[in-house]
Amino acid sequence: MILLPVAHRELLVEARKGGGAWARFFSALGGVAFFALLWSTPAQGNPRVISEVVFLTMAWLLMAYALMAGPLHTADALGREKREGTLGLLFLTDLTALDIIAGKLAATATRSVYGVMAVMPVLALPVMLGGVSGGQVARAALAILVTLLLSLSIGLMASVLARDFKASVSHALIGMALLGVGLDAAGWVVTVRTGSSPDAMRQWSPVAMLRWSQAEPWRSPAIHASFHRAWHRQAALAALALAVSAVMVRRHRVDWVESSASPPKPAASESAGVVGWRHVEWEVLLLRNPYGWLQRVTRPVPRTFLLSFACVTAAFVASACVALANPGTNLQMNAVVLCALLLAVLHVGIKLQFALVATRGINEDRETGALELLVVSGIGPALVQAGHRDAIVLQYRWFITTVYAAQFLMAAVVTAKGLSGIEGGLLVLVVGAAFLWVDADTLLRVGLRHGLKERDPQAAFRQTFLRVLLPGWIAIMPFGVALVTGASAAVLAVMGCAWLAVSAYALKRARKRARIDIEHGFMALAASLPFDTDDWEVRDDFRRAAGAQYPSARSA
Repeated sequence: MILLPVAHRELLVEARKGGGAWARFFSALGGVAFFALLWSTPAQGNPRVISEVVFLTMAWLLMAYALMAGPLHTADALGREKREGTLGLLFLTDLTALDIIAGKLAATATRSVYGVMAVMPVLALPVMLGGVSGGQVARAALAILVTLLLSLSIGLMASVLARDFKASVSHALIGMALLGVGLDAAGWVVTVRTGSSPDAMRQWSPVAMLRWSQAEPWRSPAIHASFHRAWHRQAALAALALAVSAVMVRRHRVDWVESSASPPKPAASESAGVVGWRHVEWEVLLLRNPYGWLQRVTRPVPRTFLLSFACVTAAFVASACVALANPGTNLQMNAVVLCALLLAVLHVGIKLQFALVATRGINEDRETGALELLVVSGIGPALVQAGHRDAIVLQYRWFITTVYAAQFLMAAVVTAKGLSGIEGGLLVLVVGAAFLWVDADTLLRVGLRHGLKERDPQAAFRQTFLRVLLPGWIAIMPFGVALVTGASAAVLAVMGCAWLAVSAYALKRARKRARIDIEHGFMALAASLPFDTDDWEVRDDFRRAAGAQYPSARSA
């Protein structure tokens, strides 16, 4: 008998796909191109220092992807099987829970592991340039791979425990945020309050593990020992998450067998209504846009997001108060850094939530046939798109307002600190506020497009998030390298403008593609026709160019 037959079959399927080889090739090519871009950044300083900064930039970028791998790839590994009822078919075979878990992990995580492994050799390039040792590269690679395994395992466990896709992704995001940022921030708070370093708590944090991986054993033996304990504990935590997933799958099997053997219970206790008091409360929205009313009534803001957002906001306010109350001290500097980190968490968190809600609702309505019924009843694509956007904006307007208030508070903290004067504080406010609104609006449009296009809700969420936010994150890395290595103000201004131009172009392209696909493909998707819009962008450009050159053709 083959060991782990489902995993064996999934690996054979991935090996036969041509996309796996191309994914590895383009991952390695992108890593080399990104390294060349960072190394060609105009900067001042010792080449050894620049080499170290480039290495750390790439290592932290890979760490960020490893932290997000679980929510992006494995958070819906078993969710779709449970929703479609096909998980029970696996229970009819002789497969064990470990076979099912290993198979789903192999099916959903293969390409992410391939991509990370393909970029790993690029991390060794700074060794030839000086400034980074081979041991630092090996330890950083080990930390990234352990974090990747931990994130994938937690995402798989969330898919087993949660009831639907949105809950599983939210639980995976919260779990990785607590491990990646929460434990490290809590360790900093304990250090500030007591003066002692809580390494036992930080050893569960991937962020602390990567930071400790850069300590040489002959220079800092205590930090090197903490790194080894950290990766041992986090690898054990990943194994524990897989074991919990297997136990829960086995419990699902027992419940399914018992429920199939016993007669179904009467549904007298189920609620006969869908809306309750909200029908009266939001009657104006119902009259204006029925689809927007449906989205807001049936899909409220999840409690997990409310709780996590409130905790991060409270921590940010506390850190800002500490920074304002202790001017000119090291405590203030640490508090400013923590404020910036928590503000970034708020920005990324609200954008992740926008990407999630923008894809989930329209995808579910398409799969259940509700979208087709609405279109047949006379509600066109314009009303569906407007209702989809209005419902999400109304639900999350207070969260966006809170992030804007946090942006104002951050500007006040930076101005009071005196790092860059009032101009720096205003720049942080304006740039952060503008990108928050533009990114959120683009996520709504692109999420609607991928929710219509993709059958898999996790693929729709992943494509939306990466298409909108990844280009800007990559474009800001050279600016960060130039800033850390002491480039001149003129170089920083040019690179800042280049970052803004790249981000604006990427957002413009994403919005244009979303507009074309929604405009041309909505009715076809509602009628269960294939989503094939590859040549519509060329036709749209030709039509607009002809309309601009010949105004009479526009009316025709």
